Amino acid sequence: MFDWFPKNISTFGGDIDSVFWLIFYIVVVGFILGEAVIIYFAICYRGKEGQRAAFITGEKMSELAWVLVPAAIALVLDFGIDFAGGEAWSKVKGETPESDVNVIVTGKQFNWKISLLKSWRPRATARSITPDPETARRRTSSFPSTVHFSGW
Repeated sequence: MFDWFPKNISTFGGDIDSVFWLIFYIVVVGFILGEAVIIYFAICYRGKEGQRAAFITGEKMSELAWVLVPAAIALVLDFGIDFAGGEAWSKVKGETPESDVNVIVTGKQFNWKISLLKSWRPRATARSITPDPETARRRTSSFPSTVHFSGW
């Protein structure tokens, strides 16, 4: 429909997008209905020449209905969104895959310090040389002050 999102690069990107569109459609329909009711009441109950405003006493049941019915509708829609988004949430936050490299990340002001764990052993490739075991136990690198991470 709208091309608002970047290309999905994760396996659950489409599920998250569908939850977003569900919420979007519910909000748009609620907004249109709410504005239609406001316009209807503004036209229907506008002031007329020679007619005085009516003094309406508060009735507890009608006041409760004006509050509880919209609250119940909002609650039902909220549970519907939670139920529909539950599958996407479980995909994103459920099971995490096993990591290839274990690191310790320490965030400081204007600095990220990433340390590889002692059990890490680098693989020798054509472009890298395996360091001696003493150096491989703990390697530390610091990024510059401006690091931009994309995603969550």
